[in-house]
Amino acid sequence: MPPVPRAPGTALLVLRDRPFVAVVALNAVFAMHFGLIDVGVPLWLSARTSAPTWMVSVLLLVNTVTVVLLQVRVARGTDTVPQAARAFGRAGLLMAAACAVYSLAAGVPTWVAVVVLLAGALLQVAGEMIGSAGQWGISMGLAPAERQGQYQGFGSTGFAASNMLSPVVLTLLCVEWGRPGWWVLGALLGGVALLMTPVSAWALRTRDRYGAATASG
Repeated sequence: MPPVPRAPGTALLVLRDRPFVAVVALNAVFAMHFGLIDVGVPLWLSARTSAPTWMVSVLLLVNTVTVVLLQVRVARGTDTVPQAARAFGRAGLLMAAACAVYSLAAGVPTWVAVVVLLAGALLQVAGEMIGSAGQWGISMGLAPAERQGQYQGFGSTGFAASNMLSPVVLTLLCVEWGRPGWWVLGALLGGVALLMTPVSAWALRTRDRYGAATASG
């Protein structure tokens, strides 16, 4: 496909595209889950469970190896915006389940905590892979071809904000509050992911105003 020239007079048009702004906001909230493997789970494991601290490395290895082996395969079937949005919703349910499972690791024998943490890590990485595929399908599909750079740059800004805020949010919920905080986090992640389907459908209906969707099938 040949390069598409930038359309004249469209600087910062993305900020006037309210449906896409809503999509970016939902994804920014959901993207807080990326801080789990680096911040939330290690702090929870060391402060509230009897699992050995070396389990942090095991969980990180499980996450990394799974993504390397399965991310491309998992991304299949997210080529259109509706498909990607449905995948994003499934990712939210998996992430909510992961949070619920992680919450069970406190106050149990060491071997039980280890098994629970591994189960939570597998649910989390499944949600992470499916959610990443869905996010890319939605953002690429909704962005007009001649403004992909502008739209993806704005999407990356939302992701950066999420990375900045997630350590504070995850520490307060998962470590300071404890088990109920995990349930609140799971409900939050699952809720915003399920909202992506109606919001992305709204965004698709407005593409004639902001530019044709590239993958609206």
